[in-house]
Amino acid sequence: RNRDNWSPEKKAEVQNYMSNYVKNPERKEIIKIQSRKRYHKNKHNPQFMIKNRLRARLRSAIIGEMGEKTKKSNEYGINYYKIINYLEKQANELNMTVSQLLKNNYHIDHIIPIILYDLTDCTEVKKCFNALNHRWILAEENISKGGRIRPQDIEIIKTLPKSIYPKGFDIKQYINKEK
Repeated sequence: RNRDNWSPEKKAEVQNYMSNYVKNPERKEIIKIQSRKRYHKNKHNPQFMIKNRLRARLRSAIIGEMGEKTKKSNEYGINYYKIINYLEKQANELNMTVSQLLKNNYHIDHIIPIILYDLTDCTEVKKCFNALNHRWILAEENISKGGRIRPQDIEIIKTLPKSIYPKGFDIKQYINKEK
């Protein structure tokens, strides 16, 4: 079923139905239980955990920037499966599984920090969430890094395609700070 092809009347009808459906107190409780079951069933699925973390990060970043999330991730051009595959390859290169990394307190890091992107611009959101802009690092390292570019990140950033650099980003200003 392709909702994009629905008439405005059909969209309004379905939206009204769903709105009333979830407002029903009995249905609310059933939906909550189903959601909890789905989470617990998938919480040991590494792909689910990565996607869940990325979606939460996108949501919090955009809400922080604009006050609300107005689009779905695919409308921003984000492909979670590419990111998941890329992170799984990185885990293999570290001779670990994604599950092991998550258990060993690793975080998914944006190599070029999210804060440097203009998240009000869909193109910038897509660049920020490009698979190549992600890596595994230890949680304490990621937390201490925050939204900064550290000297050791510069060499990694140089290997990234310039097409995913934020608008107005000039790596030279970070190289000069290093000296």
